[in-house]
Amino acid sequence: MRLESSSWKRRRHSQRFDCLSRTKHPNHSNHPKKVRRAWRVLTGFIAIISLVLAIKVHAPLAQHLPFTSYSIQEGLSESVVHDIIQDREGHLWVGTGFGLNRFDGKNFRKFYQQDGLPDNRVNVILETSNGTILVGTQGGLAYLRPEDAGISSNFTGSSRLGTSSRLRISQRQTTFTSHPKFNGEIILDLTEGPDQSVWIATQNKGLWKLNWSTEIETADKPAQTSSQIPQDPSAETQSQTSAETQSPTSQVSKVTRPNQDRNYTTHPFHVRSVQLPESQLPNDRVTAIHQGEGGTVWAGTAGGTIFIIAGEYTSSAGDVLEYTIHPGHGTRSEVGSRVNDLLTDQNGTLWVATNRGLFGQTDMDFKSLRRLESLRRLEGVPVERLHSLTSDLDGNIWIGSDNGALQVQPDGSVRHFTTAEGLSAPLVYSIMMDREGNVWMGTLGGGLNKFYGEIFLNYNTDLGLSNNVVTGFEESSDGRIWIATFGGGAQSFHNGEFLTYGVRDGLTDSKLYVIFEDSKKTLWIGGEKGLHLYRNRRFIKPNTATFPYTHVRSIFEDETTGMYWIGTYYDGIILYQNGIQSVYDRTNVLNNNTVMDIKQSADGTLWFATYGGAVSYDGKVWTHYTAEDGLPSNGVVQIYIDHEQRVWFSTFEGVAFLADGKIEVPSGEEQTGIITYFTIQDDMNRYWLGTNRGLYRFQPDRYREADSEVERIKAFKLYNRDQGLVANELNAGAYLMASDGSLWLGTIEGLSIFLPGELRENVYPPGIELRSVTASGAELDLIHGQNRRSFTLSNELSSMQKSIEFDYMGLSHESPGRILYRYRLDGYDEQWLTTRETSISYASLSPGTYQFSVESFNADGIASTSAVTVDFRIPAPFWMQIWFIAFILLVISGLIILYLRYVSANKQIEIERMRVQIASDLHDDVGSSLTELALQTDFLQHREQDPIIKKTLKQLGEQSRRIVSGLDDIVWSIDSRNDRAGDLTDRMQDYVSHVFKSETPVVHYRFDRLNMSEKLPVQVKENIYLVFKEAIHNIAKHSDASKVEVTFELKGRTFLLLVTDNGSDPELRAGKRKSGQGMRNMNLRAKRIGAALSVGWANGFKVEMRGKL
Repeated sequence: MRLESSSWKRRRHSQRFDCLSRTKHPNHSNHPKKVRRAWRVLTGFIAIISLVLAIKVHAPLAQHLPFTSYSIQEGLSESVVHDIIQDREGHLWVGTGFGLNRFDGKNFRKFYQQDGLPDNRVNVILETSNGTILVGTQGGLAYLRPEDAGISSNFTGSSRLGTSSRLRISQRQTTFTSHPKFNGEIILDLTEGPDQSVWIATQNKGLWKLNWSTEIETADKPAQTSSQIPQDPSAETQSQTSAETQSPTSQVSKVTRPNQDRNYTTHPFHVRSVQLPESQLPNDRVTAIHQGEGGTVWAGTAGGTIFIIAGEYTSSAGDVLEYTIHPGHGTRSEVGSRVNDLLTDQNGTLWVATNRGLFGQTDMDFKSLRRLESLRRLEGVPVERLHSLTSDLDGNIWIGSDNGALQVQPDGSVRHFTTAEGLSAPLVYSIMMDREGNVWMGTLGGGLNKFYGEIFLNYNTDLGLSNNVVTGFEESSDGRIWIATFGGGAQSFHNGEFLTYGVRDGLTDSKLYVIFEDSKKTLWIGGEKGLHLYRNRRFIKPNTATFPYTHVRSIFEDETTGMYWIGTYYDGIILYQNGIQSVYDRTNVLNNNTVMDIKQSADGTLWFATYGGAVSYDGKVWTHYTAEDGLPSNGVVQIYIDHEQRVWFSTFEGVAFLADGKIEVPSGEEQTGIITYFTIQDDMNRYWLGTNRGLYRFQPDRYREADSEVERIKAFKLYNRDQGLVANELNAGAYLMASDGSLWLGTIEGLSIFLPGELRENVYPPGIELRSVTASGAELDLIHGQNRRSFTLSNELSSMQKSIEFDYMGLSHESPGRILYRYRLDGYDEQWLTTRETSISYASLSPGTYQFSVESFNADGIASTSAVTVDFRIPAPFWMQIWFIAFILLVISGLIILYLRYVSANKQIEIERMRVQIASDLHDDVGSSLTELALQTDFLQHREQDPIIKKTLKQLGEQSRRIVSGLDDIVWSIDSRNDRAGDLTDRMQDYVSHVFKSETPVVHYRFDRLNMSEKLPVQVKENIYLVFKEAIHNIAKHSDASKVEVTFELKGRTFLLLVTDNGSDPELRAGKRKSGQGMRNMNLRAKRIGAALSVGWANGFKVEMRGKL
């Protein structure tokens, strides 16, 4: 049965129970003592004998139920559990005889005196409506506020920590604070009233009431912290130790006051003692408190008295009302039976768990009744010590007792759960229903037990099975379930009893594979040694001549023809009817001789599952379906024809189905590395897949319509050991959908009866919490954001912390191992990703701003209410900063410039060398040849010659000298040794001296501001000189000047050449000579170097040229 309840310590809901008697029973308390003693001995003896007989007769009837135990080996601090609650986020808080535990479904976090508890023995736990955890111990009361827990599931951002508090998750502040008024006192019970006040029951100080308002505690000495460290939590006797008299003094916050010799500790509440009316019963201290419907607060005492201490039914003056449990029947001493727990349901039924059983009362008019005279013991519940009560939404009352757990159903029937059904220990101290429907039981010595519900009933060899390896099932026409085992023969199960059939009953083989009932109600049994028939309560083995084949794996009857199709491990398919008709194997139609299953579709087509693929036969044609046609694997284990006549293939690599002539294969996480042994559909059209991981519920339509990986995964739900399956690995062929809707499953460790009708969807959203964030191995501090699940790193990461890991945990106790997570790192991941891992790492992240988000999904696909988010930024390293990049670019640019300059300089040097070489060659070769030619013409002119020849020789000599003169200018220009300004001025002066050989005109040079060592570009130098040369030539040819001034200046990268005279050239003055060859040459020279040239008259001839180097 699938169970659900609220999240609180005790669910106060049930239905009306008709089993409560409203009449008084005879009082047997007047029997003589000896008679009563003898009667008790006799009845005790009869009870023992009856118990022994019951155990013998009904041992096969028992079955293991899905209990999961958590003890010291799983991380629990001690195996004695006194109380269990579930907080609003989903954690379980477990109080033990040696420490407090918080359980998230995977790990236990333990708290001891060193963490602020007054004592290591925890008796009771309560979470209040404001999120405070109150812990009652053997030595006082401790509390943990949400803000004191650092990052808490209930953090609101408005606490004293503030939204800027730096918090380290894995080392969050979880130190409890103890209240000094209860130091050394045993706390028995806690409950919250309708006004959010808390009622506290103590062993020696009576009843107290806690109200939420600030209380300041003063102490003359600094508060001391207990140094007691837990020693050996495995000792069960620790829970029975006496209370520690020394408890740590509470320290929450210090307030500076004028008197510096005192400490001031602020508590969030104040407490006051509540006096109850004096009772005539002895030992009348409050042992149990409970808030019922309507805000009524009940208190039960050790003497059996019940009080209404708050709520609707108190008197107008606020006085408490007192009621006493009526003994009903039994001894008078039962009146003083200790009250251990109280419970009221939504119908007003009051339930009281005592040392002498369970009492209940319906329809009580508390305003008119002063005594609960009709409070009766519930029949069917053992008269023994009952410790705790809770209820579920189905109206069942759950009870923890000295002899296991009890479930009282609405019809009055009582279920008993003991170690025989799977409990880890007989005594159940505490019992609690979580919000997902799991029942949690705290035991004495067996730790914590989880009961998922009765969806699986398990049997093994200890409970009646002949062998744990179950290989097949069949439901016969008489309602019996037949079981084939591998090594234990055959068994039938009927009316809760197993009957075993082996060799002595006529079977020649105990290693069986399949049991099949035909239309004639004959059982066909296949095994290693061949075929058996069971008819008229007799086993018959066909004659080996008639049927010589062994290792029979599958059997099918074609009722239309009366033919039997028999599949074997090694010999293919045998067509059988009063003898062998045909054999189909690898020699004719099959790819492999191992035939695991045979089915027939509605159109009469036969389907065969083989290790060489699937094969269909329509009576005429054999058709093969293999991996090449789309099957996940050629190893087909089972064929199934569903209600819509779709054909399903269970293979060694998952499941596939044939739809519209096409094979479709579900893919994804749930089909990776899985062996599917069978597929079956129930009456509610749910598909069940038996695999080597457990039993899957598959929703093909949801899968086909899914638009994301998460939705595809949601189409699968796994049921395995966590939910009570006897083993995760199922067996091929070992399944049966019985007529009552139960699904029988064979495994390697026994059989499980699965009850799909008892399933309920878990609609409660799972929790999700962040555990830690580490970067490059160092844990990071976080700051809360706008809500309890948003965080920001308190400090920016360094540029070297490029690897970051997020550790998180989903909270769902139904299937903690099946929680699915969807995560994304915004700024890195392009889409949401899925995983079942509880940590995600990112390596070598680039600088930037990121947000990590993760949300959880429970086994039914319900998402957490919100995602956990972490915002952070990875700064760029200095080498990626803008200033550094600019610097690098600048350096690179400088290096490039230097390189180019270096190359240019080298090239310039090479050019200059070449120029010098060319100049030398021209001067030495061409110049000397022309000079020699001129000398030869002079020599020939002095000889007797024809006048014409002589004239020609003269012209030739003159031309040679002009060419030598021009060549001399070219050689001068080319020679790199003449590139300085001083070289140019020397050349100018040489030319002037050559042109003006007389003393007139007088030439003045203005080179005073000239840096003679400055280099001039070759082209600029050459054209400046040629313009200057042309200007001097014009002065010499056309002017009668007596004075010539030559100015050459360099200012930065500009130059000025100015040539003037004081001559009186009439043509130039009249502007008649502006386009001579000389003028054209000067303009051409100036244009070549981009200079501005002006030639004119200004008190003489003037040539001015300005330009840039």
